[in-house]
Amino acid sequence: MTLPSSGLISLNQIHVEAGGPSGGLCALNDSDIRGLISKGSGVTMGFNEWHGASNSSFVIDEGSSGTNYGYSTSPAFGSMSGANYWRGAQVYSVNTVLIAVKGNVSRFLFVRIQGNRASNWFNSIQVGAFTHYYNQFSRSYSGSTLWSKPISASQMMDGSGNTSGKWT
Repeated sequence: MTLPSSGLISLNQIHVEAGGPSGGLCALNDSDIRGLISKGSGVTMGFNEWHGASNSSFVIDEGSSGTNYGYSTSPAFGSMSGANYWRGAQVYSVNTVLIAVKGNVSRFLFVRIQGNRASNWFNSIQVGAFTHYYNQFSRSYSGSTLWSKPISASQMMDGSGNTSGKWT
């Protein structure tokens, strides 16, 4: 659950959002806590920087539909746990697709989310071992916002197993 957008925030709230147990030992300089706001070790931080912060990690239990692999709500395949709501919008899909036309093969990463979202809705998305930056995507809107980008064969999901990821 996203941290409050204003008011007081406790270190315990931040720790729980970062995935730690309530009441557990923690410090602002712990990597999981700093990761909520993308801060490096030992830098100056203020509690106000965590207003609206959210744990951005997710896991895709991969599924498939035709040559679509990963997670999607329509058509429904796979599932997503963790940050399947990001910055106030439901994530409808994070999937890869293989398209073959007359012997030519193309591969794409699709990210589809609820509503018409601004172009700065995310900075990057990590899917497995690969980080994809916003400026590499094409954006379209038709009832939901879709970002797409070409990817390599090694960046494809295969419809089986789990793939970890993270929003920034």
